[in-house]
Amino acid sequence: MADAVRVTVFQDGAAYIDVKLPLSGRIGLVRVWRGTRWPALERTWYARLRPWIPWFSLERQVMRAIEYLLDHPPSDADQVRVKRELRAALAQLRLETSATPPP
Repeated sequence: MADAVRVTVFQDGAAYIDVKLPLSGRIGLVRVWRGTRWPALERTWYARLRPWIPWFSLERQVMRAIEYLLDHPPSDADQVRVKRELRAALAQLRLETSATPPP
């Protein structure tokens, strides 16, 4: 069984952004990778999985990562697509945590 849910939420050429959501934590990782054959980790943001602090929310940190990658704010279509990917990742995280037996 995996210890985290990993989902690629945005891709632009040879660079992509993925989200790593640990099963046992409250803090997720938003990571920017560059490269095709052996991608190199370029930058990491930490994001709260609970939305009560909006400026550290997962969605906000992913949008900051996209802005960092593209050097301009993401388009509306990109925002909609990323929000859909994040909802699917969070649903998968809930499914995985409900399926794991307690220690």
